[in-house]
Amino acid sequence: HLSLRRQRQMCIRDRDKLFELCDSSDILIILAHPFRHDPLCTIKPELLERFNAFDLNGKDLFEYGIKEMTAKVMNLGERYDIPVITGSDSHQYLQLGSLMTIFDKECETISEIKNEIKAGRYEIFISPCLNIKVKAARIIKNFLKPQLEAQSANN
Repeated sequence: HLSLRRQRQMCIRDRDKLFELCDSSDILIILAHPFRHDPLCTIKPELLERFNAFDLNGKDLFEYGIKEMTAKVMNLGERYDIPVITGSDSHQYLQLGSLMTIFDKECETISEIKNEIKAGRYEIFISPCLNIKVKAARIIKNFLKPQLEAQSANN
């Protein structure tokens, strides 16, 4: 998870080197939650064009509205000709299954996944229970976090 919102802290040549390294390897480069917290005004268009996909994220759909955020991310994908897939950034098990990218065929390698994404041979599934799943995960997180922090402080 590389935060491009902190790109000002990352030297441009280092960022470019990171993308070159990813390009030369069998790695998917996905822009996670592109509209969270601040707009993409800090990310240059030539950088956006280097991603293999943009992420449609469950927490963002919950926070900003399913229709609104889906449209926003899809429009971004169309603007840069970059596919949109769903995120797997679940930090809480209750969120699993909120969103899914369902491929037309079974993939066994990163290369196959990359090709299927590029060819658009997949479907995005948004669970009708997305809002309940994300809200329940937030409640559990807020309940557990202070307990885990207290436990950490005692160790």
